[in-house]
Amino acid sequence: MFNNKQDLENLIPHKKQSVNDSPISSSVDNSTVEKDILRETRRKTTLAFILMFFYVILTSLADSVSKLIYIKHKELSVYEFLFWRAFVQLSFMGGLINRNAKEILIRNVTRDMLLPLSIRVFTGVISFYFIYTAIKFLPIFIVSLVINLAPIFTSIMGFMFLKERITRTEVFALFLAFSGVFILVSSSTSNFSEENKTSPTDTITSSDQKIEETQSNIRLIPFILLIAAAVMMATTNILLRHMKKMHEYTSATYAVLASIFFFGFGIPISGSEMIISTQFDSQDYVIMVFVALCGIGGLICKTKAMQLEMASRLSILIYFSVIFSLVFDLILIGTIFNTNEIYGMIVIFMANALSVYVIFAKFYQKQDDKFVKK
Repeated sequence: MFNNKQDLENLIPHKKQSVNDSPISSSVDNSTVEKDILRETRRKTTLAFILMFFYVILTSLADSVSKLIYIKHKELSVYEFLFWRAFVQLSFMGGLINRNAKEILIRNVTRDMLLPLSIRVFTGVISFYFIYTAIKFLPIFIVSLVINLAPIFTSIMGFMFLKERITRTEVFALFLAFSGVFILVSSSTSNFSEENKTSPTDTITSSDQKIEETQSNIRLIPFILLIAAAVMMATTNILLRHMKKMHEYTSATYAVLASIFFFGFGIPISGSEMIISTQFDSQDYVIMVFVALCGIGGLICKTKAMQLEMASRLSILIYFSVIFSLVFDLILIGTIFNTNEIYGMIVIFMANALSVYVIFAKFYQKQDDKFVKK
């Protein structure tokens, strides 16, 4: 029936092999897809580090400028300051959300995200209160040191709850950075103590002495609050990573709304005077608005960054906050750096550079390994 074997093969379509189905073509397609995925991953990582870097700058600037307000208005309550700060932030967020409020604040929150969002809002509001209480009563250097415990807590929680892995080099970078912070802040603290010892005491009035004694008696409380704030900040970082599919404006807006509610009720309960409405001048109002915008801008940057990259890796950049705080203190308050502070800065920069190098080296190594296998 069939003249030759070729006629039989022509009747069987699956015997033919098109160019597109060849092993070589399939290998090329897979290689292209892998390159695109790797390129997109690198882009997200780079963007996450840039956003986290801006968060550190904006937050450090807000904290340092807030210290100026507390120095000028010593009777200013933390509740009152954070209430008006949150009010300005809500106005800013309203402009960003605009007509998409229903989509961002309601439809974007699924049922399984209600509990993580509630915990994130609660820890965020309470940690802000703890931090700004410490800023009012402690040197900004001490605040920076204790707050920089947060990356270590973040790495531990990321490993425990999100099953994120960190290399030994990254762990070494974490502790190296913390060592640099300790050198930097301990040196600044010793200078602060020496200045207090050498200052004249004959001109201190009884009222000033009473205020100084009160502040000395409660210094232990701000330290305890700072440690608690570091743990809460680590919890917030982990939850932001867990809620990575949620819009970055969602958690920030709810945190601002909760701040207005919490600090608004705290003003009459604490019995604080309305310093802002009675004693603030135009310059103070400008500073307060500036602090509020820096705070909400940094919060949005941090939220988006945590959605793009592992919390434990991004947390290493928080160590830059001490350096920025000292720079801002030098410009705004007149702090002078000494040799030990410079050594501390160098150690922190080395730790951060080491961590960033390890992260990007992994991506390039992964790409090289794939080409070697092929």
